[in-house]
Amino acid sequence: MNDKKFNELYNQYYLDVFRYAYSYIKRHDIAENILQDTFLELYLNCPKKEDNIKSWLMKVCLNKCHDYYNKEKNIVSLNDDYDIGIENKYDDNQDLILTALDKIPKKYSSIIRLFYYGNLSIKEISKLCFLLENTVKKRLQRGKELLKKVLEEKYEYW
Repeated sequence: MNDKKFNELYNQYYLDVFRYAYSYIKRHDIAENILQDTFLELYLNCPKKEDNIKSWLMKVCLNKCHDYYNKEKNIVSLNDDYDIGIENKYDDNQDLILTALDKIPKKYSSIIRLFYYGNLSIKEISKLCFLLENTVKKRLQRGKELLKKVLEEKYEYW
């Protein structure tokens, strides 16, 4: 892959990849590292079919997020407030939604993350997750309903 093509792909997809990583990790600094690792993987191992680049990037990003979680399981965190002082570009409502996403089943939350944070179409999600398009649509619909219930319960106590 030449540098011009790489820069073009980076400029086109970096924000989607970052938002997707942040939706899982919820830490700005780690999401940036995953973004960099994902695009390094693209630079070193570009897929042959360029029509699936975005889906490929999201899959690599997801794998990097899983790698991060698996590594973190083995490390005792000494300070949960590590990223205090780092400017958070997401408001409190965004954090509330991301927290609520963790409370619904993964088969729904992963579709919601891909659709809204990864900006993938239903067709792209179906190819990435090896699901029928109707299954993706239904999981997106059910996931939004579950997310709404979780958020309503959360606001009920405020």
